[in-house]
Amino acid sequence: MERAGAGDAAQQGVLDAFPIAAELWSGDGRLHHLNPLARELFTAYGLDPDAALDGSDGPFDHLEVVDQFGHPLLPGDLPTAACLADGELHAGTIGVRAGTRGTPVSPVLDRRWFHLRAAAVPLPDGSQGVVATSLEVTRQYHLEEELRRTALHDPVTGLGNLRLLTLRHQQSQAAAERAGTLLGLVAVDVDGFGALTDRLGGEVGDRLLARLGQRLAIVTRTADTAARTGPNTFAVLCTEVTEADDVRAAAARITEAVAGAVDEPADGPLDAAADGPLD
Repeated sequence: MERAGAGDAAQQGVLDAFPIAAELWSGDGRLHHLNPLARELFTAYGLDPDAALDGSDGPFDHLEVVDQFGHPLLPGDLPTAACLADGELHAGTIGVRAGTRGTPVSPVLDRRWFHLRAAAVPLPDGSQGVVATSLEVTRQYHLEEELRRTALHDPVTGLGNLRLLTLRHQQSQAAAERAGTLLGLVAVDVDGFGALTDRLGGEVGDRLLARLGQRLAIVTRTADTAARTGPNTFAVLCTEVTEADDVRAAAARITEAVAGAVDEPADGPLDAAADGPLD
């Protein structure tokens, strides 16, 4: 239960009037008070506010918490703990998800995001405590993630675009140099695609591109990157390559996978050729 004395009422009343979630911590690191919005937030994550207040249930025992870069955080890494340690103002942005929900679909979209601030305040008994506030910024983070994904992915196929391929190449090149491995690039060119769309229209062409994207995604390893690089061209960046035969095998696998997709339109010949030079 909340440890509220007569001297605490005014201070807790101020916190209860906050338009965002607020917590009051005593100087010894005990959770002292939760305002109504903080209680709602605890309950939304399956936490018992009263159990957290009496110390029988740690507020973050059942949660996965990361910083804005996706790095895992422990309770001691949060602004509240830092403020309790040095009495200074601390702030930061965290992503939170319940730890029992399985593998996240997206490091950003599968979490709620909050901007935290923790500041030292005097308590009625003369000791120093900490007020921690949580402002939800999930909508902003999800919108930024959608914009980032749009900027790096092709909307028709769902594959990466040339910009993403270039970024992944730069990142993978440094890793390959450290590991002493090579990179491979398999280029796919769909001949006759322009003539097909001229005859049957862009909608038919988009359906073909979507099928190609699906097949490329299936045969591309998790460590590799498939991208649409032009109107009728694709590429797959192969990482962790040890010899040229690895890329030749990938090119053969990709050619076989996309052949069925380009054979489906009956009106007009199409052909997909894959070539795999080593980088």
